[in-house]
Amino acid sequence: MRAIGTLHDAGVLRETTGRRRWPWLLLVPLLLVAVAALPHPRSDDLADLALSGQRGPACVRVIVAPDVSGSMTSFEQVRTTALAEVARWAPENLRADDELAVIVWDDAAEIALAPVAVGTGGELPTSLSQPGSGGSEIGPAVALLPELAPTHCRSALVAISDGAISDDGNSGGISVASILASVFGTETPSIEQILRGAGVDRVAIILPNGASAPEAWMQAFPYSLQFHADPESAAQTGRAVAEAIAATTDQQLVER
Repeated sequence: MRAIGTLHDAGVLRETTGRRRWPWLLLVPLLLVAVAALPHPRSDDLADLALSGQRGPACVRVIVAPDVSGSMTSFEQVRTTALAEVARWAPENLRADDELAVIVWDDAAEIALAPVAVGTGGELPTSLSQPGSGGSEIGPAVALLPELAPTHCRSALVAISDGAISDDGNSGGISVASILASVFGTETPSIEQILRGAGVDRVAIILPNGASAPEAWMQAFPYSLQFHADPESAAQTGRAVAEAIAATTDQQLVER
């Protein structure tokens, strides 16, 4: 009879313990794969983002239209910084003959930057001033589109606003149509005609996170795209502009 605790018993114990540990070793690679697959925070830094995918042969003109009404005054520096970041990002992601332009608007509008080719290294405005210091009415900005230099590029109008747009005839404000009539007179073109004449086939609006495009905007631009950003974040605003550019070029905005 063998005594308790002999070397024979110890060997059995070690062998059994080894078999029990082996499956845990197999789980280590699986755990590493699972950790790698966990979602990571989205980068809003344009330096980390790029346009990806094939695009058509036509150049694009992106007309950025910041709302500079009273409710947006405190975000002027954020938008200015965001546009500067877009200007630095554009040469590496757009073609040399693609163009950027800026129209600022409230109850009036002005061309803050005439269309400039990305390849020329033109500078965006250093400040976005208030042309009329009034409410938010998109009509004057639309009316300025025919004043931009003619182009054969596919164009997009990308507004940045808090959504408090007042030129809605159904809510007691001044309708977009009536504003256009005051500019063009008796032979007032429709919004569709103005957009078509300016080569604009894509319209988008960048709104604060959680906001929806107002009725006035959707009546004027029923097929408008909507993007969102924290209005106090230049990085998020710049990313939203880049997302709108990606929609214009039919590409995707991806992390490098």
